[in-house]
Amino acid sequence: EAIEWFEKIMEVEGRRLPNILISMSQAAKRGGDFDQAIAWAEEAIELNPDGIAPRNNLARILAIIGDKKKASALHSKVLEEHPEDLGAIGGLGYINKFSKGDPNIKVLEKLYDHDPETILEEKEKTSIGFTLGQAYGDTGQYAKSIRALTDANARRRQFLEYNFQREVDRFELIKHVFEPVTPADYADTGKPDDRQMIFILGMPRSGTSLTEQILS
Repeated sequence: EAIEWFEKIMEVEGRRLPNILISMSQAAKRGGDFDQAIAWAEEAIELNPDGIAPRNNLARILAIIGDKKKASALHSKVLEEHPEDLGAIGGLGYINKFSKGDPNIKVLEKLYDHDPETILEEKEKTSIGFTLGQAYGDTGQYAKSIRALTDANARRRQFLEYNFQREVDRFELIKHVFEPVTPADYADTGKPDDRQMIFILGMPRSGTSLTEQILS
């Protein structure tokens, strides 16, 4: 549905909005259509070849499907032009892990020392803290890692708000995406002696009153 709305915007505005194409590629990625996600991500880059967001977006998609070499090259190119871009630094850390002497750790420390003046900067500092905690962990600085992650988590809790309707909407989406089944639908299809583990995908956490309310 999100992609349909984006397509309508593109029909009105023409294919000249890279941010819309980025959103479309992210929606396709979440839906598991990686070929389409890459196609839209590349189109966004064609419209804005020097942009940070289009290249980081494509790099994240490529990293997920295992093309780490190309993803790393995209992030590295962004960092050549924008040495303090957190998205590229975090992306490289996700792909390759941080190593001792990595200059990006110094950049993260510098950014984390900045005193936030706005809510947006505070949220960005939270993100930096988690990335810095990962960097310290990757390089064996575990005490520093724990301190950074603890501080970042405390900052993050300042922005967490429970919204009942939002949770209801999420469960409704699950009901919409996954077809309802009953035990009778799969009777006599299993192998009782098979000891292989199974995983149930798409189900909310069991045992909550909200789950019982939504799924009943």
